[in-house]
Amino acid sequence: MEVASVNGRIHGKNLAASILVPVVGGALVGALANRGTREQYERLTNPSFAPPGWVFPVVWTALYKMMGVAKYRAQEAAKPLGRERQVLAPYELQLGLNFLWSFLFFKWGLRGDGARRNGGASRYSDLGGV
Repeated sequence: MEVASVNGRIHGKNLAASILVPVVGGALVGALANRGTREQYERLTNPSFAPPGWVFPVVWTALYKMMGVAKYRAQEAAKPLGRERQVLAPYELQLGLNFLWSFLFFKWGLRGDGARRNGGASRYSDLGGV
């Protein structure tokens, strides 16, 4: 698995933890925040190209796995330089806001806040340089 290799090495436990945190966290958030949201989603005004609701858990699981691999690679590359905190802070912020988004949008019905907070996290990550 060359994509997970950093400096020719793979630290299996660190890689597994880096992937499990966002995947399990996303699954828990999905279970807690998205109960009964299928009907809400179907009532939203969606463009013609909007995917069906069943696509979201599949795609988000893949995205969370990729986030975990990216976090692992960044963290492993930053360790020898003593820059782990600088690398992990933007990642942890965006992951936390990402988890919060489902509650804001579906559970609490704060549609504008959900989009605004998610956009802010994306801009922070773009500017922060992860």
